[in-house]
Amino acid sequence: MTDQIRRYTKVFLTLCLMTALVFIPNIYASAGKNSTKIIKKNDKFKVEAEYGLGGIILYDYPMQVEVTIESEEDFSGIIRLMPYAEYGEKFVARGKRVSIAAGETKTFTLTMDTPSSSSAVKLALVNDKDKVIYEERSNLSIQNAGASTYVGVLSDDYSGVGYFNGVSVDVGGNSNVMSTIALDKDSFPDNSRVLSPMSYIVVDNFDTSTLSKEQYEALKEWVKNGGVLVLSLGSHYQNVLSGIGDDFVSGTVGNVSNKTLTWYGVEEDYVLENVETVDFVLNDGEYLTHFVSDNAAATVSYGTGSVVVLSYALSMEPFSNYARRTDVTSLMVTNTVNSSLLNMLNGYSYNRRMNLGEELAKISGTTKVPSALLYGLLLVTYVVLVGPILYLILKKNNKREKIWLAIPLVSLAFTGVIYLTSFIYRVKKPLVNTFAYIDVTANAAVEDAYVNVICPRAKKYNFTLSDKYSDFTCNTSTYDYSLFGNNSNKDHDYNFMYIDNGSGGEIQFNAGSTFDEYNFGVKRVLDADMGKFLLDLDCQTGTLSGNVTNNTAYDLKDVVINFENRFYLAGDMKKGETVSINPSKVQQSYGYGFFTQQITYNSNETKQQNINSNIENTLDMTAFNQGCVWGTVDSYSSQVFEGDKYKYSGCAVIIQQYNQSYSDVTGSFCPNINTMMEDVKGDCDTQLGMIYSSEVVVTYTFASFGDVEVLAIDTSNVDTSYTIADVYAYNYETETYDPIFADSDTLSSGQLKPYIQGGLLKLKYEKPLDGGDINQYSETAMPRILAYGAAK
Repeated sequence: MTDQIRRYTKVFLTLCLMTALVFIPNIYASAGKNSTKIIKKNDKFKVEAEYGLGGIILYDYPMQVEVTIESEEDFSGIIRLMPYAEYGEKFVARGKRVSIAAGETKTFTLTMDTPSSSSAVKLALVNDKDKVIYEERSNLSIQNAGASTYVGVLSDDYSGVGYFNGVSVDVGGNSNVMSTIALDKDSFPDNSRVLSPMSYIVVDNFDTSTLSKEQYEALKEWVKNGGVLVLSLGSHYQNVLSGIGDDFVSGTVGNVSNKTLTWYGVEEDYVLENVETVDFVLNDGEYLTHFVSDNAAATVSYGTGSVVVLSYALSMEPFSNYARRTDVTSLMVTNTVNSSLLNMLNGYSYNRRMNLGEELAKISGTTKVPSALLYGLLLVTYVVLVGPILYLILKKNNKREKIWLAIPLVSLAFTGVIYLTSFIYRVKKPLVNTFAYIDVTANAAVEDAYVNVICPRAKKYNFTLSDKYSDFTCNTSTYDYSLFGNNSNKDHDYNFMYIDNGSGGEIQFNAGSTFDEYNFGVKRVLDADMGKFLLDLDCQTGTLSGNVTNNTAYDLKDVVINFENRFYLAGDMKKGETVSINPSKVQQSYGYGFFTQQITYNSNETKQQNINSNIENTLDMTAFNQGCVWGTVDSYSSQVFEGDKYKYSGCAVIIQQYNQSYSDVTGSFCPNINTMMEDVKGDCDTQLGMIYSSEVVVTYTFASFGDVEVLAIDTSNVDTSYTIADVYAYNYETETYDPIFADSDTLSSGQLKPYIQGGLLKLKYEKPLDGGDINQYSETAMPRILAYGAAK
């Protein structure tokens, strides 16, 4: 009986499988970690897509897509990439106009914004008649930012730097491992956004002159936005430096010789003999003497990123075979990581600037659009008037029988009122509201334009992007795809699509209703000389002073001078005007920010307060020796589209970043040791400096700092409405936590000796007692702790 049941079971399962195969027309193929399902098959085309540079795809970060098409017939149309969305959700498509002759195989590159919660993308071939002739869906393997430290390696020989893979990285409380992406002159992108998932790019034994102008500019832009470029020289220095120059990196090359180098670790030093090095003086840079001996490493800031020059080659013997090479590589990251990279490694969203720019574009618009409140009041008034009030008036005058005449007359009158009010909001042209973020830090000014488009009618619009603008991007947080489901969107159209036509860009909007809104960002390098701010500043640990001259091409409103977490409101400045900073009026940011606090306490905030608050949110208050100056240009509209069928309005902010050391400090100085966090245990927000659990234990490493001579506490940057956490230091001699800063705001080197071992300091922050017990609900802030010392 049992054998008979088994036979029947096998027959039943076989029939089920055969039935399933009949009713499942789709074909599956595997693409590495990604899986692809063909939705609409076409035997005339063979399509392969590679997602992500080197296969790396991060949520919220731009993604490069390479599509290879082998065609048996002539094809002219669009390659369309579209998130696989559930019903009713907004999404943005990307397209590229292509043409392929019969028998040809071509590869095309597109850039797509990876959705904030997407795991699937649809790829389609759409012919010139707007008919989909081939379509597939890919489920992508996407990671969170900070899961790994991605390092791009630009080299003609990767064998010597293979040891980078798997190197442990431990900075800012974040622990992960390095993963390398092999790059060459063919695979290196010409779009800086595609490079954004990478924390480091190492150039070793590579002729940089072979990079195209577009690739070189993409590299510079990536560094400016926070990346760290490592130039590994050695005897191949001529190749590495051959294509690098202008305002990016410059210096003087000396002799090549063999040296014994020492790298300074936390617990031990690493020594290697006969390392081939080249003497190099980096203009405007500083030697990393706390990292390696013999001036074998130097760094210079560029925007929010930096360039590191190593006098030795990472891929050449004896270093490439050195037993401690991975320890030295990890140490290099510890000594060169910047605040932008820390934010990325801690999972901060790439969309942050886009979020803020989008909001500012909306509030920059000056054209009136229909007010729901006004028409709501008119409707309520009409209903009340035409009903009970009209009846009561007629009843009082004994003319109730006139109600059937009065109602049409009142309705006609209200129709006239609504018609007249419509003249206020009559809009025939699409409204284009823009906010421009113009950075004049480098020699060539760059304009990031954030655009809010309002379409007055429910129809399809086709706009041509000005050829001056490129680098189209959209906010994946606004167009939230939520693609974890498998629901089909084949019956739904995209909200809008950007199409790369080879010579520029087109944007198609599918307005489903009147006054639909769409948001995106584009960029251009300005041809006109925008000028700069002339800075003559004296930055000290306790104050800021000096002069700033508006040498830009515009009169500016509400100029703000910033250094670290300090702000000076200079007011309006005419072109050519100079302002002297009054140190007594310099204010500090604390809690949720200086301008944000102003808005919090003033419900009727102005547009300018909103602009300043949003720009402050793009700054990193934990970064030191960094500042910026900005001012607003009213009535500045970015003409992002070709033609004159649009109505523009907007404004711009001209901003200039700078780096400056303290004039009153000799040796090493760190105004906030939070930048040296290595490990965090407990619930806290290290950016805002707030703790939420009863205690938080933080380990700091001073490997990149040197010997600490003084620690000082500063609570002036904490909102007075918060309680200040009690601070305890771990005593390595007694193996207990001792209260510090109880009797004094400073600790000298002698007092610090029991608390710092191997460059490590472990502090415990506790919520203060309230009536003998810890108040778990109190808002408690970590005090800012400063470190003074001499470089190693």
